[in-house]
Amino acid sequence: MKRELREYNLKYVAKEFGVAVEGRPVLSAEEIVKAYRENSKLFDEYLSADLRECYGVFSKLVLPYVGIAKITKLKLENVVVKSTAWVWEQILRREYVKDNWLPEADKKVEYQGGLVVSRKGLFKECMKLDIASLYPSIMLYYQIYSRKDYKRIALRYLKKLTELRLQYKAKAKEGDKNAQIIQESLKILINSLYGYYGTEGYSFNDMESASKITEIGRKILTLMIHAVEEAGGIVVEADTDGILIGYKDEEHAERIFNAVQGVLPSGFKCEVEFKKACVFVDNKKNYIVVHEDGSLTIKGAKFRGRDKEAFWTVAIPEAIKLYSVEGSKRAIEFLDDVMKQIKEGRGWDWVAKVKKVGKNDKYLLNSGFKIGQVVQFAYKDKRVKSISLKPEDGYDRRYYTKEFEAFVNELKKILQNLKGGAGNES
Repeated sequence: MKRELREYNLKYVAKEFGVAVEGRPVLSAEEIVKAYRENSKLFDEYLSADLRECYGVFSKLVLPYVGIAKITKLKLENVVVKSTAWVWEQILRREYVKDNWLPEADKKVEYQGGLVVSRKGLFKECMKLDIASLYPSIMLYYQIYSRKDYKRIALRYLKKLTELRLQYKAKAKEGDKNAQIIQESLKILINSLYGYYGTEGYSFNDMESASKITEIGRKILTLMIHAVEEAGGIVVEADTDGILIGYKDEEHAERIFNAVQGVLPSGFKCEVEFKKACVFVDNKKNYIVVHEDGSLTIKGAKFRGRDKEAFWTVAIPEAIKLYSVEGSKRAIEFLDDVMKQIKEGRGWDWVAKVKKVGKNDKYLLNSGFKIGQVVQFAYKDKRVKSISLKPEDGYDRRYYTKEFEAFVNELKKILQNLKGGAGNES
């Protein structure tokens, strides 16, 4: 179950997963304490709703872990609360216990991770190609394993689990829901072996093997990038095992796909994650995708998170969406209107942000809030960090105008220069 969440508090997550308790009380930290002391009925209602929502989210998320527990014969409660690295450690320890072999864990070594390439701009027609289970495929194809696993137990498990996953994946495509759960479980376990090798504190880890896996991954991604460019595609964003590509038409997209598949080693399978998407890239790992059906995928911290102003999390994605549907002119009109509201003092909803008060947030603590409280506020005067809590209190127009205007002008310039053809950029 892959899902992009902008917030991680229980109320938001429960709503996203469709398990929110209708009409439930929502209380601040202070209100919870007050209800506990003075209103036991309200407190019980709040607690009951929290528990029901927790169970609802748990029931959605636990299924793959049930699958892992069944496959590995490990206790479910351990599989749920511990990491997948722990799961691999148990698998290997179990195999080597009869030999009284428990090697010393490698100390953490810094090594280069996956390759990341980014091209700033706005791209009208994009697709994403990635390699299914890149790192597991590298380990199997190049026979990379922990030097301490001299029986190659992990590779044997990896091969069997991969074969098993393909069987269940085929059944899942036919509508078998149980098969879907199992194949998701297997995918989690298969993809986590590389991470185990690079994690400190585990007996059979191997920093050198982890480094070699990422090195080969970078080489394969480089081959893919060259194949895309030779086929006339535009590499928009490349990260570890996937590439966002600007293309001209369906025939061009097919040609790019075949070129990429053609440079991959035997057994490595290229897949199309999506096509016909509009993509705006701001910088490495910060981009917005508007899919063909109008849905959004937002990557990176700049354009998501409840502690960001709605200017970043709502206005900018909306502008990109307007461009994809109605064109540059409409997107520019929208951006101009947002900036006008901010400059004229009517843009509270764009500049206010929600933040959980931390021990270092002295300007919020000085305003009477307590650590742990969740506050919505805007700067009334950024220079002295005075804040306002509601629209009628106003906000620092000069600060917010300066904060956002340079970005808006840069985005407008991209929109104005865009020719409108598929895959064009500025």
